[in-house]
Amino acid sequence: MRVPYTDNETALICAAYARLATAEQAGVPLNKAQLYRDLAPLTQGRTRGAIEAKWMNCSHVAVTLGLLPGLPNGHVTGYKPAPNAAKALTKALATAISVEANRLACADFDRLARSADATLPRGDA
Repeated sequence: MRVPYTDNETALICAAYARLATAEQAGVPLNKAQLYRDLAPLTQGRTRGAIEAKWMNCSHVAVTLGLLPGLPNGHVTGYKPAPNAAKALTKALATAISVEANRLACADFDRLARSADATLPRGDA
């Protein structure tokens, strides 16, 4: 018997997919097997195949909605789009990609702020 995915599981799987997309766009290698191992205990012990199938559903949503224009095929390499995505996955993926973009923007801002702070003259003590 199949156990339906909870909203939390779907959100976690989509967040992991967004992280994969971000790494691929940046040309940064990311260990997909380790990402799965980290994710599995948080998803009722879903199998690697089950999570990868969800990532393929994420690819379908990403291509259909044009969520990842920075990737050559519009989806994460290695996860061919599979068109049977649940509606909950569409919203969760759009949210995850937005959150990931905001996380990166904040990290960039922090780096710039630290860099600017380091170059500012210090007042006399």
